[in-house]
Amino acid sequence: SGQITRVRKLLCVSMGKLHAFLQDGFSRIVAADPRSRFDADYFLSRRFPHDVEEAEWLWASVEELKGYLGKLQDDRKIHLAMAAETLRQESTLPTDDEWSGVLRFLDRLRTELTPRLREVLSLRGIRFDEMEVLDRYALELPTLCRLIAEIGTHFRGLSHAMQSLPASSPEARAFAVEGRRLLRDRTNGKLSELLVALDERLRDLEAFVPFWLEEIGRRRALMLRPQMDREAAEFPVDESPEEQAGDRDT
Repeated sequence: SGQITRVRKLLCVSMGKLHAFLQDGFSRIVAADPRSRFDADYFLSRRFPHDVEEAEWLWASVEELKGYLGKLQDDRKIHLAMAAETLRQESTLPTDDEWSGVLRFLDRLRTELTPRLREVLSLRGIRFDEMEVLDRYALELPTLCRLIAEIGTHFRGLSHAMQSLPASSPEARAFAVEGRRLLRDRTNGKLSELLVALDERLRDLEAFVPFWLEEIGRRRALMLRPQMDREAAEFPVDESPEEQAGDRDT
């Protein structure tokens, strides 16, 4: 019992020496890599684990963004691609249920997707070229959503108002019908164009994020080994009979 303090002190010093040896060895190995842009002092500094943490946080955020975009695919096809085709081919207004579905999907993009994009933009681990691409989507997507919602809602209200106008003669009724038709055709065409543009932006973003995530994975440090282990588990390499026999002998 009288040696507990001395033993604990010796244990702490020994653990500190082991940690210093491992950290120093790691920094020398990484600094010797021809691809490295830093010397050993950087990997020994406090900045290095901070940079690693930022890269990990960026990777996790982009991985979450990828999953969220995957959940939007079915609704995107229904409320954007199919709705745009319907507006382009038919000369009638969307039903109240159809238009309500489009508005709900647009609201999801503005209130859920856009904040996610801005959150990723605020992370320090993001690079300038990646920031430019993501900033364009964060600006264009809510703008298109707002245009579609405002044009569609205003047109539907105006069309109902024109339909309820009193017509005192057959000529007035014909004029009102023709006016509604022209307004409907022009508005349907514009809405279809905007829906297609929004659908293309989302599909481009869905295609960009996996490649971006792969690029982030190349510059991560802490998760490199687990990623290699997962790939090895998914694609096992069959050993030859000679290698298996050697393993058994070993």
